Amino acid sequence: MDKLLKEYVAADPPRLEGPTELRMGVYVNAMKLDEMKMEMPLNIYFRQAWRDSRLKFEHLFHGNITSIKIGARRAQQLWLPDIFFR
Repeated sequence: MDKLLKEYVAADPPRLEGPTELRMGVYVNAMKLDEMKMEMPLNIYFRQAWRDSRLKFEHLFHGNITSIKIGARRAQQLWLPDIFFR
């Protein structure tokens, strides 16, 4: 992973020349409607996926590895989309 991140800039989006395609999924685990307060708290599972060509690694492992799992520490070193909820 250190080789992949050697020249990686997390502040730069994956595609500087255009928008990055982002796929998102939301699964509602629980919700409760309070009509009096006009509130609806949700408990959700939120998933996002995109391709970042700067993280291609086939050439490093000669095609023997098809995926890499990373932990929270490494994830902080990667570009992440700005997502917010109101």
